[in-house]
Amino acid sequence: MPRYYPFIALWGARYREWTCRYAIPSLLAPGNLPALKDLPESRFLFATPEEDWLKLQDDPAFQRLAAVIEPVWIRIEDEEGGRHKYSRMGRSHAALMERCFQDQAVSIFINTDSVYPSGTIAEGRRLIESGKTVLLHAAIRFDLEGCDRAFREGGHFKPDGTLSLTNREAVGIGLKNLHRESLASDWASPNFGSLHPAHDRAEPFLTCCYWAVPKEEGVILVTHNWGPIFLNHAALHGHDTDTLTTGGEGLDGSYLYNNFKDSGSWDRLHIVEDSDSLFPLGMTPSGEMAPPEGPAYEKAYGHTPGESDRKWILNQTVFDPLIDPMRRLAYRKKIRWHTRDIITPAWQETEKLSQDIIDTCAAFDFRQILPRALPARLLPPLSLYLRTRLKPIFRTCVRESRFLARRIYHKIKPF
Repeated sequence: MPRYYPFIALWGARYREWTCRYAIPSLLAPGNLPALKDLPESRFLFATPEEDWLKLQDDPAFQRLAAVIEPVWIRIEDEEGGRHKYSRMGRSHAALMERCFQDQAVSIFINTDSVYPSGTIAEGRRLIESGKTVLLHAAIRFDLEGCDRAFREGGHFKPDGTLSLTNREAVGIGLKNLHRESLASDWASPNFGSLHPAHDRAEPFLTCCYWAVPKEEGVILVTHNWGPIFLNHAALHGHDTDTLTTGGEGLDGSYLYNNFKDSGSWDRLHIVEDSDSLFPLGMTPSGEMAPPEGPAYEKAYGHTPGESDRKWILNQTVFDPLIDPMRRLAYRKKIRWHTRDIITPAWQETEKLSQDIIDTCAAFDFRQILPRALPARLLPPLSLYLRTRLKPIFRTCVRESRFLARRIYHKIKPF
């Protein structure tokens, strides 16, 4: 039986507060940390500076956690005013991953600002013990203030100190409180592909792409942003954390591909395609990482994005040089988030629409068939014209030439 190591990296008062208000209380709900009680070798790893470690131990939420699973401190240096938070997070995660690899444990990636619905760890354990090695869930931003208000108004903060809700309740709260960055990934958004300047993107770029299902609390989504929530390090024969320590990436970057692609178990990767299975709710304050107000695409290109523009943006996101082969291939996986059963005609129609778009945009890089010197504003409509107009003509020519060849063959073949 594997040992499980939930882990979290944090520093500073804000992340301590979120950990003790959201992450730990939700992990104490039924089907989460209590689902590991029969595994006494499991541990909860905390990567944090000494000051934060000492203050954490005084918090009632931490004390309740320590009564369920043994906490273990992994010291990281306090760098007040030092490195960028993503760099600090990457190095902290490298230390945590190395400990999990050394102990051949199953890591469970916990974020300070995330809520884990009841049954998350029990479901992850079920999948790992069925033979899966890597469990990935679509990770996009939800509005922290809106979600917190919904937790309070819905009575999800319980008297026993837990934060308890079902997957479908979490989906309902999340879809009503999407962060502005995520809203710019709605296929119908006039701000499609708009990002905060901190992403350092000159052109529109998507964190995900989703289609809302009409008259349903549900979406169909594709993305390259995957949260690696469960990783079985016993499947690895070696371990490389360079992208975490020096590359400035997080666990959702190239670390996964670099380590698990040659493990002999890549076929055991599991992408969570249905929110009824796993649905961690990752939150970001509304004022952080939000795209500029107003129609950024219209300001840059002189018009709101049409269908061809959206397809171009999605295609260039899929084939961006920083998207590794694993994440590019995963764009063909459609994720379904829903609060009710998926049985309506609206779901079927949205499935077909999204599938047609994905088949077009994830097939090949549109720039391969276009002169690079063309103005950027002409590329989306031209690329779609070439694909949708000339390709059928080419297919017709091939079909007719085959028909003609058969006619000629039958005319001249010997009796």
